[in-house]
Amino acid sequence: MNQQNSSSALLNSSNIDSHISISTSSGANGYIATDRGSKNGYYTDESGNVSSIHLADCTLNWQTSLSTTFKSELFLSSRNGVSLFRDTNGNKGVLVGTPNGYIIALSQKEETKLWSIPLEADGDAMYCMTDGFIVDGHYAYGGIYTYSASDFGTYHGEVVMIDLDTQEVVHRWYSLTKDSGYSSAAPIGYPSLIGDYLVIGTGALYANPTSVETCLNGDFTAVDRPIVVNVCEQDRTGIAAWECLEEGVNVDAVIVLNKTSLEQINAVRLQGNDVSTEA
Repeated sequence: MNQQNSSSALLNSSNIDSHISISTSSGANGYIATDRGSKNGYYTDESGNVSSIHLADCTLNWQTSLSTTFKSELFLSSRNGVSLFRDTNGNKGVLVGTPNGYIIALSQKEETKLWSIPLEADGDAMYCMTDGFIVDGHYAYGGIYTYSASDFGTYHGEVVMIDLDTQEVVHRWYSLTKDSGYSSAAPIGYPSLIGDYLVIGTGALYANPTSVETCLNGDFTAVDRPIVVNVCEQDRTGIAAWECLEEGVNVDAVIVLNKTSLEQINAVRLQGNDVSTEA
């Protein structure tokens, strides 16, 4: 589906101010998603709502809050935009990644919930949150992360591939090897689809194994076969962040995956071993 492609005739000098007003007054997150030929747009906002509007005059078609949908006493607000999909049965849905670790599908026609899938972070992370999802055919792709350093535990950055017909996770990719002593390197933002490939970006680490901590403190012999050449093919020998970057640690990296299997094709690491100090 064409997530941002609709008739240009629906956006004109008489209603452009209304569209800008929606984006600013409601604290809309991400873009307003629409489909080719559609007269409706869909978006999330900082008040915890998912909304549908008529693009010609910005009138509200429907609106529901995530807290109400999940019957939660907690305030739930997605920081992501939405994605649109159509399954093999012809159901048209609005896909939202939530701050309580779910991916939820709402009907495009009304605010009713079609289905939701709980997602659990790998490792002992206290909180599981989801990034925005991108749709390709009958599959959706998105990342899972946790909130802060104190919540990460042994969490490893993760991307999931979801079958929109069966509503199940069919493949997972992890940014780090399990039980390696590392944590985080979480995916950031939306992935991108380029041909047969899924491209994602990962963030910082929140913990290193003891040997790497020793390396970062100056003993470069503690890490075997480090990656000391950066993306610009510059030799970074003698710089701790690169002397202490081990193969297979996908931190601060651009990752290329096969979109069918989530098998890793390539990784371009941008900063070496990058550990966040955020509490």
